[in-house]
Amino acid sequence: MYQATGWLVIRHPETEDELDQIRESVREVQRLIDSYAWQAGTLDLRAVNGEYFLSLVANTNHRGQEALDVADLLRSVASAAPESYGLVYEWDDEAQSWPGGNAFKAIVLANGEITERGDPFLSPTEAVIEPDYPDHGG
Repeated sequence: MYQATGWLVIRHPETEDELDQIRESVREVQRLIDSYAWQAGTLDLRAVNGEYFLSLVANTNHRGQEALDVADLLRSVASAAPESYGLVYEWDDEAQSWPGGNAFKAIVLANGEITERGDPFLSPTEAVIEPDYPDHGG
């Protein structure tokens, strides 16, 4: 299973034309969202009290196009609106490379940079969020 959940705040440096820049960035991000053909997830971009928030959820049987789209979306937001920030939590139970299938990773967008970090809250998944079934052996 591949799962991604997250949120981003779309921001620009404060300048005289900040509002125009934000509007153009939001239009660019919305065009990108509209180009994705997600079957098992949602992308929602909306204004709340004068700031723009993007929320996302992807939940597929295997890592596929949605994972590529999440990475593309983060790169695009970092480029279009460099003061944006946010987190995306990603889990791929079939992952062979870091952090493996028993852990989430946090993808962090801040100051125009995207970094991946280990997750201290929900990982390891087998110990933290998976049910602990008693051994029914005899």
